[in-house]
Amino acid sequence: MATPGPGATQKIIHVLVSALAASCLIFPGASVAGSRCHKDLVCDSAGVFTEQQMKDLETYHAALREQYDIDYRIMVADNIGDLSAYAAKIFASAEIGQHSKSRKGMFLLLDPAQDQVRLEISAGLDAVYTDGFVAYLQQRQMVPFFQANRVADGILATTEMIVTRAQDAEAGKEFIAPEQLPDNLSIGAGAKTQAHIGSGYQQPQPTAASPSTPLSHGMSPEQVVAAYHYALSQNMGSPDLDIYSSETREMKKTWVVTPAQMRNELNAYRKCDIDQTAYIKDNTLAVVRYKVDQRQCAPYFLVMEDGAWRLDFRTMMENIRFNVSNEWHFDMSRPLPYADAFADWDFNKNGYPFPQRKLRWGINVNTDYRKDITTIHKIFPDTPAASMGLREGDIILRWDGIKKPDHKKIVKSMDALEDGETLTVEVIRDGQPLTFNLKAPPKVK
Repeated sequence: MATPGPGATQKIIHVLVSALAASCLIFPGASVAGSRCHKDLVCDSAGVFTEQQMKDLETYHAALREQYDIDYRIMVADNIGDLSAYAAKIFASAEIGQHSKSRKGMFLLLDPAQDQVRLEISAGLDAVYTDGFVAYLQQRQMVPFFQANRVADGILATTEMIVTRAQDAEAGKEFIAPEQLPDNLSIGAGAKTQAHIGSGYQQPQPTAASPSTPLSHGMSPEQVVAAYHYALSQNMGSPDLDIYSSETREMKKTWVVTPAQMRNELNAYRKCDIDQTAYIKDNTLAVVRYKVDQRQCAPYFLVMEDGAWRLDFRTMMENIRFNVSNEWHFDMSRPLPYADAFADWDFNKNGYPFPQRKLRWGINVNTDYRKDITTIHKIFPDTPAASMGLREGDIILRWDGIKKPDHKKIVKSMDALEDGETLTVEVIRDGQPLTFNLKAPPKVK
C-alpha cells in the first residue's frame, strides 16, 4: 500500500479538521479538538472570536430565532477547498433551518486561509436577502472590517445588519408565508466574495466627485445634524469633518466606517421625527432628540466648541447602548453630562426612555465618582421635593443612614421607603452642614 506524501498528508489533515469543525454544527454541543463550538450556533476552528464575542453572537442568534424565526449559523475554518460546494454541503448536512418553524436558515462561512467568505440563504429568505443584498452586505459592510484585520468585528457588524434587514422585512411583510415554501431545506440565494483580510482599510470615498464639505459655523444644532445626515448620504467617512468635536475626530480615526453602516443609519433616521432641541449648561451643550417612542433613533449630543455646535459622538459612545433590536438606551451606571435635556422623560432601570409619569419625589441626584460626591442635581417644581427644604447643588453626606451614598443607592432608598416613612438627610450647603427630617411622599400608582 502506497504511503501518501507530505502534500497529500497535509490535504488529508485539512479535510479532517474541516469535517470535525462541521460536526459541531451537526451535533450541538460537540467538543472537537482544534475547534471552538458554541452550542450549535458558531464553530470557530481558526480562533477568530473571543469568548465575549461568541456570547454577543449568541444574543443576535437568539433575536433572529425568537423574533424573526431565522436559524442562523456561523462557521470559521481554514483551507476548506471549494467554498460554495462546502457551504452547500454543510447547509444540507447540518439541516440549517431546522430550528425555524418556517424553515428559514442562514449560514455564514469564512475561510481566513483562502481569504474567502460566503453567506448562504434558504429558499424562505431569498425574497428578503437577495443575491444583490447579500453581495452588498459582504462587500460594503463585512470586507472593510476584514481589511482592517478586524474579522470578528466585521462578522458582528454584519450580523447586526442582518437583524436590521429582518426588522424592515417584518414591518413590510416581505417574508414568504410558510405554506408557500418548498418542503426541503434548500438554498435559495447566496454570494461569495474575497475577504481581503488585513489588506488595509481605507475610508469610504464620497459618492459625488467633489461634494461640499459641511461646515458647522453659523449652524443650529438641528442644522448640524442635517449636515451630518448629508455627509452620510455622500459616503463622507472622513473623521476630520468640521461638524465633529475635537474628541470625536480623534475617536473616529480608530473607527471602521462602512458604506453599509452609513446607509443603514441614514435610513433609520429618515423614519423618525425630531421631538425637540434642548439647550443646557448655559448653552454650552445641546441635544437633538427624537420622539420618545422612536427608539431606533438615538439622540444626538452636541457641544459648543470654537464658537460652533459640533457633534459629540465621544460622549454618545460612552453613554448610549443598543439592544439586538437596535433600540437605544442609556448606560445607567455612568454619569451623563447631558442629563438635563431629558428631565421631562422617565427611564427604567435598564435606561430605556418613557413618557414622564407623575413624580413621587421630584429629586434628581448626580454622582461624580472622580470627586466621590453626590449632589442634588435638580428639584422639579410642583413636586413634593420642592417643599422639603433641599436645594439644587446640596452635597449629600448621609441619606437615610447611608454614608456618602451614590445616586444608585439614593434611588433604591427612595423606591423602598413606604408612604409617610421618615428619613434623615444630611447635606453641605455653602460650606455649612444642614440636617433635614423628611417624610416619604405617597407612591405613584
